[in-house]
Amino acid sequence: MRPDPAQEPDSALRSHLLGIHWPLFFQAAPEPPSPAPVPCDVSTTPARFTWRVILAARRWTLPAGVLQIISQIAATVTPVIAGLAIDHGVRDGDARALTGWLVLLAVVVVAGSLIGRTGSRMGLYGMQQVQHRLRMQVTDRLLDPAGTADRRLGGALLSVAT
Repeated sequence: MRPDPAQEPDSALRSHLLGIHWPLFFQAAPEPPSPAPVPCDVSTTPARFTWRVILAARRWTLPAGVLQIISQIAATVTPVIAGLAIDHGVRDGDARALTGWLVLLAVVVVAGSLIGRTGSRMGLYGMQQVQHRLRMQVTDRLLDPAGTADRRLGGALLSVAT
């Protein structure tokens, strides 16, 4: 027997368009992600630290980057397709060619938009994971008795971490 969709905890978040119980994507996991630290030591340069931060959630940031590139390619070819529609459909007076080019144009615009949105959400999720890791790393350092033993201004460090 299938459970009642209204009894599911995330049922209010799901769309029920056309009577379909659509899946949820990019939802937070029930447990927080493990705060694996971003490696940083005295010899780490700002550029190297930036790359470590970018690649700390490569499961999300690399596919997001690829999707954003595809979205930009779709945005780049949009005027080319519009020009071809005018050249082959309007100028030549061919309604069938014009319809084909306009359908292709619509597909490219819609696909580019959806791909761009998906890439943006993936990148944002990856960024939030890395921010959480860095916050946890700084907080663990501040709360460790050895972490602030040589400093008198623990509140100042906490304010910087915040």
